[in-house]
Amino acid sequence: MDGKIVASQTPEGEGGLLVTLKTYGDFEAYAEVKADYPIDTGLFLRVQPHVLSYQVTIDYRPDGEIGAIYCPGGGDFLVHNPGGKDLWKSDEFNAVRVRIQGQPPRIQALINGSRIVDFTDTLIESGYRVPREGFFGIQVHGGSSWGGGNKVYFRRLLIKELNTH
Repeated sequence: MDGKIVASQTPEGEGGLLVTLKTYGDFEAYAEVKADYPIDTGLFLRVQPHVLSYQVTIDYRPDGEIGAIYCPGGGDFLVHNPGGKDLWKSDEFNAVRVRIQGQPPRIQALINGSRIVDFTDTLIESGYRVPREGFFGIQVHGGSSWGGGNKVYFRRLLIKELNTH
């Protein structure tokens, strides 16, 4: 729709994850995101086959966090960011930039030009929390926390691989 990806729960309560065909290691991603209220979405980094990944949250709900680092399948919340909502512009497209580099990775995120998170993961007993390469993804979170018929809009999705040499 006009160069946008428009995502919603269809049927209501059902979510999903849309990922790239290509895997990425070190990269920077940019997206402009507009979300109805309430909604729970995010940008997923280094996604593995069973959703293990890093997520930069766009949890635009009363108790949600924008810019937290969540790790589905690998430890839940790694960094909370309750103040991230202060930078979010309602009813507008918001510029979201994320960068993941290294292993263990350093994850940085900006919302509308302001840094909201700068996190470096740590090793765990069995090795690294998430492998060095994976897919990039955008999400519609399942469950009843979305408002009926609400949508999230993504446009200008760009991924730039980083030269690590």
